[in-house]
Amino acid sequence: MRIRRKLMELENELAIARSPVLAYFLNGLQREYIISLFQQNSLSPPDELVDLYEWKNGVQFEGVPTGLLHFGVPGVFFPLEDSLKIFHASEVTRSSTYFPVFSDDSFLIQLNNRSPDYGKIFIYSPALQIFEPEACFDSLESMIDTFIVCFRKGAFFYNNDSFFEQDYDKSFDVAKAVNPGSTYWSE
Repeated sequence: MRIRRKLMELENELAIARSPVLAYFLNGLQREYIISLFQQNSLSPPDELVDLYEWKNGVQFEGVPTGLLHFGVPGVFFPLEDSLKIFHASEVTRSSTYFPVFSDDSFLIQLNNRSPDYGKIFIYSPALQIFEPEACFDSLESMIDTFIVCFRKGAFFYNNDSFFEQDYDKSFDVAKAVNPGSTYWSE
């Protein structure tokens, strides 16, 4: 299922929350261009990932405090071209089919279309003692659903300085309910 409607819902929630990230989103890319970039790199993205980059091509992040760019995970939504560079530069992604979508703590999508985990979002963060990618969202769509519900329930919000914050207990409960197939929330 294409997630464009849910991405628009998320964008609406960001507007309601007065998220500064809205000012830094880059315009989406043409679908054909997105697909050709993935094909040139021998990668098979799920339609949801193509839809994401068609909606927005990440954020303008240079010179901007990352707290202004967060909107659901502790990471920056990188433009596709930057994600491809990170993919080729990282041992974790280069030797696998995990593709970086959000980085600071790395959130990776499984692009092996023969894997039962195809399209799942994983977290990989040695700084958090996560040395092997671990499933944290059942799909890109469920990640967006998690963000929407967290904003609506007040688990995600922006402080007086416009920096992203979250109520970890509330957001954990939402993520666990929306992503029953992801092991990260069961711990």
